[in-house]
Amino acid sequence: MKQKKNQDIFNIDENNDLLSEYFAKENYKEVLVNLEKNLCYIFFSGNGLYFPNTVETFKKTIIKNNRYEWENIANSPQLLQKAGKYIFLRDLYKSWYIKGINNSVDSIDKLYVWLKERTEGYRIITVGNSAGGYMAALMGSLLKAEMVFDFSGQFSLYATKDVLTKYALLKKYSADEERRKYFDICEYLKHNESIMYFWPGNSEFDITQYELVKATKIYSFKFKARIHGQSMYSANIPYLLVQDKQYLVNLYKHYEGKDIVKEEFFIRTRGVKALVKMYLSILKKKITKS
Repeated sequence: MKQKKNQDIFNIDENNDLLSEYFAKENYKEVLVNLEKNLCYIFFSGNGLYFPNTVETFKKTIIKNNRYEWENIANSPQLLQKAGKYIFLRDLYKSWYIKGINNSVDSIDKLYVWLKERTEGYRIITVGNSAGGYMAALMGSLLKAEMVFDFSGQFSLYATKDVLTKYALLKKYSADEERRKYFDICEYLKHNESIMYFWPGNSEFDITQYELVKATKIYSFKFKARIHGQSMYSANIPYLLVQDKQYLVNLYKHYEGKDIVKEEFFIRTRGVKALVKMYLSILKKKITKS
């Protein structure tokens, strides 16, 4: 059945012709950065991969541009100097990877096995935002990653209002025990001491998720922000992703129990000159657009 240009494909299932066609493709990108280094970054795209959820947007974002989240961050000099390999992943169904990434790797369990094989011999760092953060935390725990960078990730889909009825695939697989076991990942994270969790402290959505893990060993960075998925300046992220654990733990201790102001955080981690440079870059882009 031909799908209309502006048809909403948000509440999707396996019978969606367009998504079925592209789910048959790989939906991952593997990039060798430096053969002499044994560090692999795994980047998980979230549900912001394409939006709005129309055929037109899907064709532009996925078919034309072949988009994966985090590619711009991965191209930063800081990461390129440190990484041996990148693996970018996306969930076209935008349903917390409940169907994996493609027709062959079509479950979270299969994705785990697939990633374990792809990262053999590598140290691992996982990265993701929102639904991508959920997978970064889960896979980072299963793969025993040395670091997990979780930006506004969920920890339980049961705690997310209406998500199990709003998303057709989650509703369908809620009766499948093997897939349903990952609807709540708190148990898998219980003993993980390598998760750096950055979240907006004034977002009700994120507050609900934080309450589930506040008693665990997760390192929580609570920002004075209210929009889900947004905490620090994006220019701050590449610098954080290359820091060692002790640096990040010390940073956590400094901010523990505080609401973090992103400007102050930027200055502490990058310096005043870097903040001014970023502001000038933003201003230049605005002037160019106008």
